[in-house]
Amino acid sequence: MRDRASLPRRPLPVEEWYPAGAPAVRARIIALQGGERVRVLESGAANAPAVLLLHGWGASAYGYRRLLPLLSDAHLHGIAPDL
Repeated sequence: MRDRASLPRRPLPVEEWYPAGAPAVRARIIALQGGERVRVLESGAANAPAVLLLHGWGASAYGYRRLLPLLSDAHLHGIAPDL
């Protein structure tokens, strides 16, 4: 485990957020009808059967970092909104 002094003291830039470096997963921002914007992580082909992954309170779509590539490998379209 790294000690706290070696951790960055600034927020990560958006381009370094997960899925940076994960070729099977992509991120995009969608605008909802009311004007809210939601970051969505996706894996697999858009025309494949969809699997919607919804995290609970206090969590994030990062919790699906191991599952999203597996859905792609299974020829499914994984969709995980980062609420």
